[in-house]
Amino acid sequence: MTKRNYSTRRVYDRRGTRSSAPRRSSGNLLAMKKKLNWIFVWLLVVVNVALIVFLVRKIFIVGDAIPTRITGQSEPEMAVEVLNGCGTAGVANIFSEILKNKNYDVVNVDNADSFDYEKSVVLDRGRQNRKKIERLSKILGISKDRILLIESQSCQCDATLIIGSDYNELRAFRRLR
Repeated sequence: MTKRNYSTRRVYDRRGTRSSAPRRSSGNLLAMKKKLNWIFVWLLVVVNVALIVFLVRKIFIVGDAIPTRITGQSEPEMAVEVLNGCGTAGVANIFSEILKNKNYDVVNVDNADSFDYEKSVVLDRGRQNRKKIERLSKILGISKDRILLIESQSCQCDATLIIGSDYNELRAFRRLR
């Protein structure tokens, strides 16, 4: 038996004829594959960086939370009491944070006498200028016809906001969503 010498192996092309050297892929195809691999790698890097930036902003720079009032701001506009008149848990706290960020002094956050308020109202306690009360209602998105004058000397606030069932239609609440 004779030994086969693999170094002198003969290669046949597709037509069955003998060829002297094995077929090689073109250099352009390999170069294109390398370029596509690099493009794919860089695309993955960019996507990962974007995801990391998004997560960092979401976790550390809380976008859903309402930023707190900056210290050193001017004197508060007026003292406001916020009452929940619709029964939805946490609504009074949300509106109190909105007012704090607008430089209002929120002196009380509580439930109203009942949860039957269909519309939100602002009670003018008669201690402030009417224009300031109207500015408050404009910030919240409450129309001027829902500002009621109910004077009270015992109340420690200038205005009382009673949040009704229409709170999700108010301008200040919609800006949060």
